[in-house]
Amino acid sequence: MVDHDQAASDHAGGYWDDQARTSPEQFNFPLWRRYCDLLHSRWLRSWLKSRTFTKVLKTDLFEEALGDGLADVLATLTLPGGECHGVDVSSVLAAQALKRHPSLRVHCGDVRCLPLAAEQFDLVVSDSTLDHFAHPAELQKALSELHRVMAPGGLLALTLDNPQHPLVALRNHFGGPWMGRSAVMPYFVGHTLGLRQLSGELRALGFELLCDDHLMHAPRLLALHLSRLWPAEGPAAHWFLRSLLACEGLARLPTARFSGHFVAILARKPKAPASSP
Repeated sequence: MVDHDQAASDHAGGYWDDQARTSPEQFNFPLWRRYCDLLHSRWLRSWLKSRTFTKVLKTDLFEEALGDGLADVLATLTLPGGECHGVDVSSVLAAQALKRHPSLRVHCGDVRCLPLAAEQFDLVVSDSTLDHFAHPAELQKALSELHRVMAPGGLLALTLDNPQHPLVALRNHFGGPWMGRSAVMPYFVGHTLGLRQLSGELRALGFELLCDDHLMHAPRLLALHLSRLWPAEGPAAHWFLRSLLACEGLARLPTARFSGHFVAILARKPKAPASSP
């Protein structure tokens, strides 16, 4: 009898292992990595404020394997004596992330079937992890797994590719053999959800929705390739980063749902109701 879940997990792990081994030069743009880290750090801090957590989980360690990622930010959100965990389907990326960030507790596993006990994390951060599956049911299963491992009252900070962004829409409409084989899109991307659909999926699982937004309003494709030519340090790099971050002001416009590359949601898993005496 074939275990289809395990087969899918093994295939995904092998794919991302190969990406990490053979294509690091396609992803290692230091200035672009800094921009992504700053953008997501600002997003988390603006929503979580001064809250701190006992046990934190970060899904996928791609950014942490290549650079700083969110490891330092999550460490500041973790209480003294608390734990900051990360999980990735690729053993290669997991090992690279651990080497860069030895304080992380790293796990190798598939977000559709997490190798983690239930109801233990009071914060889960999932930044563009769940938009790499071919079928909607896989994304739904991953959301269900995140709900399972979260403690009652825990928070979920989640981003996905925005299907209303023109470039994302074109990419997904014309996806085909070139997907994962071009400089424009060097890895596989898959099904995603807009804010309305994502909100519906989370409510169906029992989450309470607290905040939503659109992120990364800078012209992503242009900025990514310009960052390859820009100096990684110094006044010019500082100006470049400030210019990209200034584009987040577009989030206040009615057109934000088209200019933001990501949809973002903060949700809470409700606490269990108190039992009657």
